[in-house]
Amino acid sequence: MKSIFNHNDYRSYLIDILGDRGRRTGLKSKLARQINVHNSYLSLVLNGQSSLSLEQAERLSEYLGHSELETQGMLSLVLMDRAGTSTLKDKFYKQFRSYAKESEELSEKFRDRKKVPEAIARIYFSHWIYSAVCVLVSIPEFDNFEALSNGIAYPKEKLRDVVKFLLDNELILENEGRYRPGFRHVGQGKGENEFANQVNYRSLAINKMHNRNDQSIHYSAVMSMSRKTAKKMRKALLKTIEECTNEVIKSEEEQALVMNVDFFNLLED
Repeated sequence: MKSIFNHNDYRSYLIDILGDRGRRTGLKSKLARQINVHNSYLSLVLNGQSSLSLEQAERLSEYLGHSELETQGMLSLVLMDRAGTSTLKDKFYKQFRSYAKESEELSEKFRDRKKVPEAIARIYFSHWIYSAVCVLVSIPEFDNFEALSNGIAYPKEKLRDVVKFLLDNELILENEGRYRPGFRHVGQGKGENEFANQVNYRSLAINKMHNRNDQSIHYSAVMSMSRKTAKKMRKALLKTIEECTNEVIKSEEEQALVMNVDFFNLLED
């Protein structure tokens, strides 16, 4: 998670977030909507041609899930930016550093609590629904429970339990009934969790084959080929996966899709 306390001005902090999470969650547009401005105005702020008000900074802090200390730190940086004298700027900067020190002390004290425990990861990877909800809430039209319930073919009460689990473990966040991706994540999983994740989405793919459409691709084949060709195909597939992943990172969130890729030797265990 990006921290406001790793920066000395709020602009570099926001740019840092937008350079990471922003590219995959459409965060810039969401931030602009949160403070009721156009993307172009937010761009002016980020470029130093305009400034955030204290009210806008407070709303952004709330949306980003800041703690009380992080919110105070954000407000201190905005005050420092808006201050008209070097004396005032120094005063607000010292205030910011005091919040940063307090936050660092608390982080050290509760460092272990920030990790997603293995027991939580096992539940997360036990069914595709958990990761599916985490992806769906990054799409604006699915940022609330009713939209999720209408969009996913999954029992409503069970879905409510899934959402509660994700909220309780900060895998998704909620603000006034609207969901967004959380700051904690469990990655792709390792060992048994990775295996469970692979099985979950391949099972889902098999179910989807019964209701396939023109946009879906389901392809399976057994082929004989030379070892040289097999190496070329493996390399080509890996390159395609990398290229697709890079495109996804740059893309806006409009749909949730699943991609499974298998390429293996038929006779090897």
